[in-house]
Amino acid sequence: MPLYLLVLLFAVAFILLGYFFMDKVDKFIEDGDIRLRDPYKEYCNGYKIHDNVILIYGKNDFSKRVIALCESKGYSYVAISESEQINKDLNYICLLALSYNDADNLMISSIGLKIYSIPKTVAMCNNKDYLKVYKEFPLERILLQEEGRQRLLGAIEEFLEETAAKGVK
Repeated sequence: MPLYLLVLLFAVAFILLGYFFMDKVDKFIEDGDIRLRDPYKEYCNGYKIHDNVILIYGKNDFSKRVIALCESKGYSYVAISESEQINKDLNYICLLALSYNDADNLMISSIGLKIYSIPKTVAMCNNKDYLKVYKEFPLERILLQEEGRQRLLGAIEEFLEETAAKGVK
């Protein structure tokens, strides 16, 4: 059998196979049977989208301790490090702004309050000189970093327990 016939046969088989698979893909898309993975499910610890969620902002060792606290208490949470990661479909009960950058904490607090209407916001003030600016925001609590991490963690735990006691867990 000549070589050009083998190449022609291979090309025809390849085209038919491609047509077959593309037809299956088209039917799959037309049926609307596309199920995308929920990227927030792993952050919410399996809680459903309608559950009340704590939003934790900050990517540092202190925010990791707060995440561990939430996990130990069974609270659903989402941990983010950028404002673009806020999922508008979730029902946030509070925002914990725990970045080591005061401008970031003020910015995310403002976004949470004004754009997403998150009812309660707790922010960590890293530099006491900016405390006056923090007090201009309608924050539930302002935490001073100089108070020490154990005291801050205790204050956050107390705040979360108060929030849970009001029927939001």
